[in-house]
Amino acid sequence: MERSDSRGEEICLSNQVVAAIIAGGLSALVSVTVAAVNSRAQRANLRAQEERQQEELRAQAERLRTEFRTEFMAEQAIHSLLSEGFPKRSFAAIKKRLRGFDDNELRKLLIRAGAVCFEGQAGKELWGLQDRTKNDLEDDK
Repeated sequence: MERSDSRGEEICLSNQVVAAIIAGGLSALVSVTVAAVNSRAQRANLRAQEERQQEELRAQAERLRTEFRTEFMAEQAIHSLLSEGFPKRSFAAIKKRLRGFDDNELRKLLIRAGAVCFEGQAGKELWGLQDRTKNDLEDDK
């Protein structure tokens, strides 16, 4: 195949060179197309994965809200129970009012509610709110 350049000189391109140029151009076009399709598929996969993770996070948050709601309500009940009447109550009396917790769980809830432990007569375990038992706490010093 012969062509002329801008100066009028003839340039000779063989059929093999022309075929190679066309093949290279087509190869580049196919590569760009495949890369675009792969990129789009990856973005779709990432979006789907992100949506699954968001749904898992929402489910976990709901489970935690439910779990902590029970503990929060128990802490409120403890605070209310220890705010009325006597400044201290026995552990047995508190446990009688708040069922469903083992002894150590109940003690942790008492502490989170702002209660402190005292030893009564005959080693009896008593609990009272810090702000209602300040005088007794100062006597322990």
